[in-house]
Amino acid sequence: TIDSIAVDLEELTKDYADVRLIDPFDGRADLQNGVIRAVSETAFQSDAARLLRAVRLAAELGFGLDSQTEVLIQRHCHLIANVAGERLREELLRLLAVPESQRFLPRLDDLGLVTAIFPELAQAKGVKQPKEHFWDVFDHSIQTVIAVDFLLHQGTWKYASDEVLAIAPWSEVLARHFVQPISSGSTRRSLLKLAALLHDVAKPQTKAIGEDGRMHFLEHAKLGAAVAVDILERLRFSSKEVKLVEVMVRYHLRPGQMS
Repeated sequence: TIDSIAVDLEELTKDYADVRLIDPFDGRADLQNGVIRAVSETAFQSDAARLLRAVRLAAELGFGLDSQTEVLIQRHCHLIANVAGERLREELLRLLAVPESQRFLPRLDDLGLVTAIFPELAQAKGVKQPKEHFWDVFDHSIQTVIAVDFLLHQGTWKYASDEVLAIAPWSEVLARHFVQPISSGSTRRSLLKLAALLHDVAKPQTKAIGEDGRMHFLEHAKLGAAVAVDILERLRFSSKEVKLVEVMVRYHLRPGQMS
């Protein structure tokens, strides 16, 4: 509704205070109340990119989603598969650029959009991990994105405190590093968050129990890197973006192995 407000061009010759708005869906009230509301029940069927755009607008503006709009998104979330990859890429990058992922990423999943956009992640739901991990593979992936925001000083994380930030390396040099643009609309920070979401995408198909009774995910980083490449190419990311995410997924275990 807030995108459905217009003005007659002839009105622009008047003083601003006298300009009459064309507002058939009362978008002005929604703007004042901080609400994202679909104008009709067919809005998402007409253009399925609006499914993701609604969440992105709410995240960028700090607005809430109207309850009926949420119902419509859940009902039609599968239609996102029909959207051109480059359009999804643009919306995803704008969403990932928003700080405080915890405000919208779990909701994106509740609405069915995470697995609709990334069907490869669907099988990660319910996949248990060793006792060192608190979450299943899917929730671990979601929490990793939120943790990245926390470590980049872009949000809070209820599972860590400022004491963690005190020992984590950070400087203005690092801050400048992560805001560097990689391609149109992407930065190192947004691509790091995307890599965080996809870093364990191959754990479900590599899960095995060894002779020692321990759970293993052998070669999941290597296979996951290949899966990430397929996903990003489907979404029309540039070769430079694809390579950066591939490397991060492939070598995400290295810091722990080196410590």
